[in-house]
Amino acid sequence: MRNLLLAALLLATAPLHAFEMRVVMTTNIREVCHSVDTACTNFDLTTLYCACFLRAGAWKATAKITSKPIVYLSNRIYLVHELSHMFDFDRASRDYTRAIEAMSFGSRGACEAFVGNARQTFPDFMRDVMRESMRLRDHF
Repeated sequence: MRNLLLAALLLATAPLHAFEMRVVMTTNIREVCHSVDTACTNFDLTTLYCACFLRAGAWKATAKITSKPIVYLSNRIYLVHELSHMFDFDRASRDYTRAIEAMSFGSRGACEAFVGNARQTFPDFMRDVMRESMRLRDHF
């Protein structure tokens, strides 16, 4: 009961606005998670959407990250821990999109080049977020 309460509190403080989480209970964790045998969260179904628009004489970028994370658990006691990784991902995603949207450009071409680079480097961002979350939460 305590873990369910913690999970509810964590979800309340980290609104996963563009996420559709799925939880899968399995006894074959190693097949899915590879390096662990307790639980993991897969963020493979994550996409960055970016576009440019003209506002008040300047070109601005807009960004949105959507994700359908899949949480694999060997036991429900690990759900709160996996939700902490989702909190890290959500926070980093919000910071990332805010940084993109803070940019302003003198031409559409400059904005499009910036947006193209953001799309191209997004997989690197995802790897960095997951590494940092694992460092903080899993001590890897």
